[in-house]
Amino acid sequence: SLVRPLMARWNIPNATLAIGRDNVIEYRETIRNQNVQSGSPDVRGRIASLSKSITGAAILKLVEDEKLTINALAHEVLASPDPEFVVRGMDERITISHLLRHTAGFTRASGSAVRNNLQWDYEVYPEGTTNRLTVINYALEHLNEAATDPGDTYEYSNIGYLVLGEIVERLSLSEYGLTYEDYVKNNVLPANSEGIEIAHTTPDQPNQFTYTYHGNARPIRMELRDAAGGWMASAPSLLSFLIATEYGELSSIYENQ
Repeated sequence: SLVRPLMARWNIPNATLAIGRDNVIEYRETIRNQNVQSGSPDVRGRIASLSKSITGAAILKLVEDEKLTINALAHEVLASPDPEFVVRGMDERITISHLLRHTAGFTRASGSAVRNNLQWDYEVYPEGTTNRLTVINYALEHLNEAATDPGDTYEYSNIGYLVLGEIVERLSLSEYGLTYEDYVKNNVLPANSEGIEIAHTTPDQPNQFTYTYHGNARPIRMELRDAAGGWMASAPSLLSFLIATEYGELSSIYENQ
């Protein structure tokens, strides 16, 4: 009774719903409008900025495992596996905590390098670019002129979470030989959250919704947004992750943070 009116209002043909109580998923269903074939509640959609909760959990898992401290300087962590590595234009006072809390001082304009900006996807970033560092460097060199001092103000930041993704990857490659995505799958996501993964630019992965953005035929390059907005999940698998953070094996990483 709550979901169908919203679907009708926004002309949504199909939706998946999962509801949990305490640490159990009690309800899962695909809700469909008329003339739309029924689907599975395990069909996956791109979860956009909910991806940041996955990246945040990865960072806190590294903190719990004593591979990182919450007040470490981001530029020092990035350079620790490779002293020659530099994120151009990043304030050296920025800490991991600043990035997690959106208080690193990055401007809102810098985040436009990550949002669904198809012009930049195909005209600014070189064809074939799949690494987040290209986006980070472009944003901080060209779009961050009005930055504030770290810790002074809250400004929601896609770039901050791409930097956190780069930190996860550099530490996990150094410690475990794992990429950002593989580290998350192996060390963060609970076993019953199968199917959560980084979406591909072209929707060639099985069991997922396919759609375009704002009617544009060119796909968003998802790999450039991974840690800030590139994951996909079904409703039950995403809920399994959230339950694990509250009641399960991930709850310990949030203690004292």
